[in-house]
Amino acid sequence: MINTLFFDLDGTLLHMDQDLFIKDYFKRLVKALSQTGLEPELGIKAVGYGTQLMLGNTGPTLNEDLFWKGFTQISSIQKENISDLIDTFYLTDFQKVSQSTQAILGIKDVISDIKDKGYKLVLATNPLFPQAATHSRVRWANLDIDMFEEITTFENYHASKPSLEYYQEIMDKVGVSPTEVLMVGNDVKEDLAIRHLGSKTYLVTDNLINRENQEIVSDHVGSMDEFRNFAKKLPNINVY
Repeated sequence: MINTLFFDLDGTLLHMDQDLFIKDYFKRLVKALSQTGLEPELGIKAVGYGTQLMLGNTGPTLNEDLFWKGFTQISSIQKENISDLIDTFYLTDFQKVSQSTQAILGIKDVISDIKDKGYKLVLATNPLFPQAATHSRVRWANLDIDMFEEITTFENYHASKPSLEYYQEIMDKVGVSPTEVLMVGNDVKEDLAIRHLGSKTYLVTDNLINRENQEIVSDHVGSMDEFRNFAKKLPNINVY
C-alpha cells in the first residue's frame, strides 16, 4: 500500500523554465566567485565540472564532497577559503534567481491535504544544491520546510538522479520499501527511474522534461490540476 509520496521540486511543485533558471544561477554564482579573482570562464568550468561529478555519483562519497573536489581541481580554490562568500551568495544574490520561477496557486493546500491523510512526504529534488538553495526554492513555492519528512540536498546524499542508489538512500532513511512509494515528478529520465525499484509514478506534464525523447512509461500521467484531483481521491491512511 502506498504510504509515502516523493515529490520533485523544480518544474513539479515550483513552475520554472529549468534552462533559464540554471543559466541565471550559474551567471550569478560565477559573478560572486569572481570576487576571489577567479576568471568567469574558469569559474563556469569549475562549477560545471563539480556538478558533473555529482550527476555521475552513485556513492559512497557525499555529493558535496564531490562537488568541491571537482571545483578545486579546476580552480585551485579550497572550499574553506570561500565558504563565507558562498553562504552570503545564497542569502542574497541567489534569491534574485526566483524571477525565473513561479509558485503554483494552491499547491500548499494540496500538499497539506495529503499530509493530513497520513502520508509521509519527501522532497526528492536532485541533491545538487546546498541546503540553503533548496530551502529557498521551497519557500519560493510557498511551501514550508516542515511539510516534508526528508529533503534531499548535496550535504546529506551520496548519489543523484536518475541513479537507483539515490532513491534507495531516501527509502532507507525514511524507512519505507519501494512498493510503498509514489514518485511525483516532471522529468521522464530522472523521476521515472524509480520504477525500476518497483515504485509507482505520477508524471506531471506542466513542465515536462524528456530530453532523450524516451517512451513514457508511468502509472499516472497528467497536469498538476489533474494531480490535484488525483490527490483528493487518495485514501486517508490514518485509519489503518
